[in-house]
Amino acid sequence: MALTAHPRPSGRTSPGPLWEGPDTKGTKLPKLTPARAAEVKKAGEDGAFPVFPIGFTRVKLRDVTTGQSRAGDPMWTWEFSYVEFLDHYTPEKGEEDKPHPTERWAGKTVKYYTVLRDDLLWDLDRVFAAFDADPDTDTDDLLGDEIVVMMDQAMIDKGPAKGNMGNNITRFYTLAEGIAAAEESRAAQAALPTPKIVKPAKSTKSAPKPVEEPAF
Repeated sequence: MALTAHPRPSGRTSPGPLWEGPDTKGTKLPKLTPARAAEVKKAGEDGAFPVFPIGFTRVKLRDVTTGQSRAGDPMWTWEFSYVEFLDHYTPEKGEEDKPHPTERWAGKTVKYYTVLRDDLLWDLDRVFAAFDADPDTDTDDLLGDEIVVMMDQAMIDKGPAKGNMGNNITRFYTLAEGIAAAEESRAAQAALPTPKIVKPAKSTKSAPKPVEEPAF
């Protein structure tokens, strides 16, 4: 069956008033509503290019669009919503006060690109396989379906985000397979011995005597 593109609803809902102005408060200059201001604050803390943790991650398909790669080959962009971090999680130094990745990143966009070139068609096939679907499946039928991916991190070397850390999706799993693999990963991490913190031994040597200046 040939793959076809159909118009689809955006699924967007009105967020309500985003700022206060002459119509709501009689002021001349705009002011963000408290709800919108909180969103702006959170976006600033997360940064322009959020970096998701490495590990098994549950995602939901939001959209599939067509375009071209930098080399001019046909390319599909798979847009996912971040749903849940399934793997063992240990906060990095300095981020102990941050929420769990599921709470912090839920709803954020994760993209994956498949190039329709003869030597790269295997990549497109494994994405369909994660949805337990044949390659001739209409992608509209996959919208809203969830799969599990292995999220990795790498330095971005091209584009406006060059020099920043970013994410790569390295493996795809059906939802059932991914959840099972994540459970095994968490169990393996839990079985590891907890590293002991070794405090430096106190020195038994007496403190050195101050050097006396020679008398001249």
